[in-house]
Amino acid sequence: MRMRSKRFDWKARETALRATFREWAIYRAKLMDRTLNENPAETQRMQRLETLALAADTPETLAAEWSRNSSPAASMLRAQVLSEFVQGNDTVDDFLSQVEDLMEAELRIGDNLKEIVNEVMSHKKFSGKYIGHSTRLRQYEYRLPEFGVPANVEALVESGLYAIYVAQSPSSLVILPDTRADLIRALAIGDDVLRLVTPRRFEEMIAFIYESLGCRTILTPNGPDWGADVLAWQPGPFGTESLVAVQVKLYSAGRKVDLAGVHGLHGAVTHYNAHHGHLVATSDLTKPASDFMRSEGYRFVDLVALRHEIEQLV
Repeated sequence: MRMRSKRFDWKARETALRATFREWAIYRAKLMDRTLNENPAETQRMQRLETLALAADTPETLAAEWSRNSSPAASMLRAQVLSEFVQGNDTVDDFLSQVEDLMEAELRIGDNLKEIVNEVMSHKKFSGKYIGHSTRLRQYEYRLPEFGVPANVEALVESGLYAIYVAQSPSSLVILPDTRADLIRALAIGDDVLRLVTPRRFEEMIAFIYESLGCRTILTPNGPDWGADVLAWQPGPFGTESLVAVQVKLYSAGRKVDLAGVHGLHGAVTHYNAHHGHLVATSDLTKPASDFMRSEGYRFVDLVALRHEIEQLV
């Protein structure tokens, strides 16, 4: 149940993006070789681009090499960039078109490159091995906006590769969170979607689920929320309602919700004079937190329970 646009031609888009990427990666690697200080991290970036350029003959080789060098933390960052872009009216195809345009724009710098590099290399503040935390390559990147290219273009390119080889690849089960309905369909398939959403988007999804179950809901404002992210009113007999204070935790699997976290839910129940307290979390509870929830009569909704409810909706 992938919510990919029917007009998105993966093969055509991938072929065009890969051709531009190969040319851009070769250009960037040569540039980096000219402007680098003896900085191991920057040297590693250059070597990675050289490797990726060599792997760009086919979609399979480029995707495999890119994935092999991608850490989970980096993938999450790229997913967040992509998620933020498509939360409005833009599509993944729009994002990939923008990434391709930016690579081409940097390639067009051409005649100005020698002047820029020479200026950066000879500048008295940057002619030494290191000055503070700056490098010659960084100074080049700071000049890019003069030519309509953002300084973080390399990060955007990486997010483009994430989009084409992860979020939009033919074998992917990742669904980009364009709407709350898409989010719950995505979570019904697997947990990959959780790498693509911000905590606020996850809160919106939880509110949508409570609405779908018959509740009237509001999201509490960003900032101080007294421990509740969603307020849900359950309908009762004769027009009555009972209030549920819902705390939402978008945590990685290895990070458990501790006692301090559930104390926040207790504070929300008290502040809002709620009848019930629910904690919806993507990870488990510590034992003290679990004991506290049980003693107060609060309900813990984990991913298994959340998916069970979602499967009834989709």
